[in-house]
Amino acid sequence: MSFQPVRWGVLGVAKIANERVIPPLAGSPMVSVRAIASRQLPKAESAAKRHAIERAYGSYEQLIGDPDIEAVYIPLPNHMHVEWTLKAATAGKHVLCEKPIALSGAEVETLAEAAAKHGVCIMEGFMVFSHPLWKAARELVRSGRIGTVHGFHMSFASPNYDPANIRNRAEVAGGSLTDKGCYAVALARFLFDREPERVIAAMDIDLDFKVDRLTTALMEFDGAQASFNCASQLAAYQHLVIMGERGRLEADIPVNLPDDGLTRLRMVTGSMLAEQVAETMTFEPCNQYRLMFEAFSQAVRSGSALPVSLPFSAGNARAVEALFRSSASGRWERP
Repeated sequence: MSFQPVRWGVLGVAKIANERVIPPLAGSPMVSVRAIASRQLPKAESAAKRHAIERAYGSYEQLIGDPDIEAVYIPLPNHMHVEWTLKAATAGKHVLCEKPIALSGAEVETLAEAAAKHGVCIMEGFMVFSHPLWKAARELVRSGRIGTVHGFHMSFASPNYDPANIRNRAEVAGGSLTDKGCYAVALARFLFDREPERVIAAMDIDLDFKVDRLTTALMEFDGAQASFNCASQLAAYQHLVIMGERGRLEADIPVNLPDDGLTRLRMVTGSMLAEQVAETMTFEPCNQYRLMFEAFSQAVRSGSALPVSLPFSAGNARAVEALFRSSASGRWERP
């Protein structure tokens, strides 16, 4: 049977939607972007013209009320995610919302209740879990190729000094932890396949923006530790290493995986330096945003599993909450 593309609407004309998400969806046999909305109609009309989208709306309510739209993508500022996810779900729309989908585990549980009540799919937009590189990494961890894994370290930084940027605004839940650190929390939990028992964090707060511009964190799992630093005012850098008893896995770009060339995962095995052997696994070019939308659309049509479940998102939100508490208390905190 032929696949009927899911009919999508986009709430907002954020940069991530215009530049990273909508363009690779063009030509997908599973995704059809039919409408886009902004609180300023000219902005919606400009985006619709740019991406050859049929309809533009001057309010989010109008798009949600469009009976032709089956699923909604939400790239709004962080503090608006829960509100508009609930409104869309109540209208019977499936929802794919940018991370963080909520600012607390309790809010994610509210979203799960809404999904069950209205019979819709709701998912947090962690696009990395749709990329074959991370699926392969978890299989390698589970296989024991690098021995029992005890260590994880990730760095993720980029410079952003724009006071108008939502990532630099405290009133909309900006900051480097909610923007970048949440990926490290999610990848550690994904690879260890369990929840952290306690966490601790130190934050450097920008005195003007009132958000964390550098966060360094440690999470203790049963028999393992994950550390990370994330920064919004340092030179661009990404790296991740997963450390096992007999080897390690390394990814030079763990989050913003390029879609215009091969991506690589490096495995180094051998307990002693002089005996170590390196192997590089390559993955064909693919766009992780398109893969995420197609997996979500497949779930809408067939009921298949979503790449990111709401229980997983609730665990991530609780860990991030605990990291904020730890920075304030100066102590270890339990998620």
